[in-house]
Amino acid sequence: MPFPTEKHPFQTYLPNDCRFLIIGSFPPVKLTIKNIENIKNQNLSSCYNNYDNNKRNKLRSGDILFYYGSQDNLLWRKIISPLFEISINSKDDIIQFLRQNKIGITDFIETASRKITKNKLGSSDADLIIYSQRDINKIIQKLDIKTIFTTSEFVTNKIKNGLKKIDIVTLPSPSKSASRRLGRDENYKQLKRQKEVSNTIEFRILKYKELFKNRIY
Repeated sequence: MPFPTEKHPFQTYLPNDCRFLIIGSFPPVKLTIKNIENIKNQNLSSCYNNYDNNKRNKLRSGDILFYYGSQDNLLWRKIISPLFEISINSKDDIIQFLRQNKIGITDFIETASRKITKNKLGSSDADLIIYSQRDINKIIQKLDIKTIFTTSEFVTNKIKNGLKKIDIVTLPSPSKSASRRLGRDENYKQLKRQKEVSNTIEFRILKYKELFKNRIY
């Protein structure tokens, strides 16, 4: 029987008087804790070695060891930073933003493996083989959460049945890999024709203002 090859590296962050919660799925491979023994037992060492040998997958100076901390992710530097007119360059900057706005953050997956295609590790949510999940109800049971924000329909669909009494808002994915899909979105196409946005990053900022900023302020 296969076992999980990766574990979540970050604890749930909950500031005092937490009123809002961001929930994602699972960090990218380069940020997770690897279960070397399970990787060996499942003969996946070559897949992980191939991943590590790719320069773009190595930890870089711009990576932040926190949620959405990959340099390739757009959330903190390309969406939140211009939207709230703040500078975000470190974990401390992120924590300060979350604390000031009473926002908690977590992912719902604790341990997982990834599907393998052509000897490559899958990187999308759909490629995750989930072994254990965080108990979101336990996380929020002592909190007065007003709204939960997810960063994909995948996450919303996974958690919504257990959280029927809390408003759940799905935000556009901040993953750079989601840009092509967002480019096909009819709302994006309409806004681009109207010259309200010129690219998918501007579209994300506009939607985060409407769906996220206007709800926490």
